[in-house]
Amino acid sequence: MVSTDRMLLRLHVEAVWGVRLPPIVENDIELLWESFRPSWKLWAGDIAGGRVYIWRPDVEPAERAALRPRANEALALPSTATAIAGISREVAHSLAASP
Repeated sequence: MVSTDRMLLRLHVEAVWGVRLPPIVENDIELLWESFRPSWKLWAGDIAGGRVYIWRPDVEPAERAALRPRANEALALPSTATAIAGISREVAHSLAASP
């Protein structure tokens, strides 16, 4: 069963980027082939269930291997940090301090 976090993530990415995704069951998924092709090759994000990587299907395995560490580096930065060159970031929610 797909978690609520994954369902909300799918709805968010589809709405913001105009793409079509399969259910997010695994942490690595591809856009559906009939989907709009966004300018990005990889969309990565952290949710309660772990880090999710959404790939354009035309990205070759060697390029994926090079892009994944860069995405991980960008996601490791605090939400207030300046983004890494060539990587844009979207912070949908960030808990700055515990209540």
